[in-house]
Order: sequence, then structure tokens, then C-alpha cells
Amino acid sequence: MRDSSLRSIALRMVLLLTLPFFSCLVQATTITELHFSEVVAKAQLVFEGRVTDVQAQQTGPRMINTLVTFKVIDVIKGQVEETTITLHYTGGRVGQRQLMIADMQIPEVGETGVYFVSSLQNNLVHPLVGWSQGHFRVDEQSQSGNVPPENRRIMTASGRPVSSLPTTRPDVDNTAPLPLLAPGAAARGVQVLGASQPEQALTVEAFKSGVRQMLREQEGS
Repeated sequence: MRDSSLRSIALRMVLLLTLPFFSCLVQATTITELHFSEVVAKAQLVFEGRVTDVQAQQTGPRMINTLVTFKVIDVIKGQVEETTITLHYTGGRVGQRQLMIADMQIPEVGETGVYFVSSLQNNLVHPLVGWSQGHFRVDEQSQSGNVPPENRRIMTASGRPVSSLPTTRPDVDNTAPLPLLAPGAAARGVQVLGASQPEQALTVEAFKSGVRQMLREQEGS
């Protein structure tokens, strides 16, 4: 199984200090593209949740982290002891100081989604498996009170409707070059539609059912 994190994470960071002075550190950001089955397998926790709080904190002279708190709605893989969970994202803004990480998408208050968490013990640069590959949002329109809960639709982190998930795990050629992920893209095997077609996306329940089916297949193999 390919490793998308330690081998692939190199940060592009821009650190803006108190104006008018600033300092910047720029490095390339490259994330390895995963197959969706790898995202499921690598996640320690998979849950549906709603963002209730977002707080940025300066944790060092040149370091800012953003703490995102979720109300846990449903646990698909793993275990959580509480009804809320807080994930740490590198970057954010505290006063006039800002740490920006290329391709880092931090969930905002009110967002509901399904999240594939890499580790509950370690605070990584990005808490989700494969960055955007482990981040799925519930369509905002389908969160309104006019839409029955069973008709809520699932989107990628960048807002593309998800039309289907892979049903099988592909053979992996470990000799092939590791493919790089396009910014905001979903994992391989996840079929997406144009942003104007949200009504054709999988329902949230169908998406979670597909993940659970993949988990059963992985546990039985």
C-alpha cells in the first residue's frame, strides 16, 4: 500500500508577521494520489460530523494551528469516546499573523461532512488521510430544512458531486512512479460530476454504506 503522507508532504508555507514586517517560508507542496480503498484502510477514524467551532492558536514563534471541533453524528470506522472531536490543522490567522499552507482546506463552522482521520494520537500537518482525499462535504443546499435527511448529497472537498465509489481494490504496481494529487482532487476511483449536478450525487447514506462495504471487504481479505 502506498504511503501518501510522510513521503509526499513538503509544505509551501507563507508566514505573515505583524505588518508592515513579514517573513515567508516557501516550499513545494506535493501530495501522493491514493486509491479510495487506501484512504479507507489508512484512516484510524471515519465519521460524519458537523463543525461547531474553529479556533486559531499561535503555538510557537512561527507556528499557528487551527483547532476544528466537530459534533459527531455517526461513526463509520473506529471509536470515539465523546460526542465531539477536535482536529488540529496547521495554519491559520491570529491577529495580524497568518500561516498559510498551500492546498490546506480548513472546514468552517456549519460545515457537515464525512471525514477520514489519519491519527487520533498524533497532530499531523493535515489531520485527514491524503488531505482533500479524506474530506467529503454534505451539499449545503441539501442541509436545508426543506430537504429530507435521506436525500442529503455528498460532495468532494472542492464541491464536486460524488456519483459513485469503487467497488473493488485495484492491483497496485509498486514499481510505478507515485502519482501526485491535483489540488483539491478526490482519490482515484471516486467518480465525480460537474458542480452544477448536485442532484445526481450519491446520498450521504449511500456514500457511508459504500465505505462500510469496503471496510467489510478489507477485513475479510
